Amino acid sequence: EGNLIYAVGNTYNELGGSHYYALHDTLGNLVPQVRIKEAKKLFDALSHATQKKLVSAMHDCSEGGLGVALAEMSFSGGLGADIFLKEVPYLAKDRRDDFVLFSESNSRFILEVKKSKQKEFERTLRGVPFGLIGCVNRSKRLRVLGLKGKVCINADIEQLKEAWRSVLKW
Repeated sequence: EGNLIYAVGNTYNELGGSHYYALHDTLGNLVPQVRIKEAKKLFDALSHATQKKLVSAMHDCSEGGLGVALAEMSFSGGLGADIFLKEVPYLAKDRRDDFVLFSESNSRFILEVKKSKQKEFERTLRGVPFGLIGCVNRSKRLRVLGLKGKVCINADIEQLKEAWRSVLKW
């Protein structure tokens, strides 16, 4: 509780072939691209941050994007979070809550950092796109405020976990 949540790496409007589009029976033509130079710089910075023991937890944002990564981190840790989408590094003209939440852009991570390590962590990531997007709390709810500051997700983490598990059941 009280740890900070960061999104690291740029999010683009890349939902082509995503799970989100599949749920909406949409194909899309903007598939995730690998930006090698951007990725190398990001991975080097994250490597330094973890070597310095500045990161408490980390999760990739690949399959299902930021929304799924946040849900998985919340229910695996048993704690809730308050998230602000307007702080997510996002490089696209079409700024929509669902695009920010479910884009499957490559080389993006959600990190949890102790508040006492905030300044050193941010110095270590200088030159890499990141945003302080929220905070861990004991509410057992994942609450996401959209780009316009309105709640777009307010879900119990146990219900999220059950929904996640139900997909795995045959």
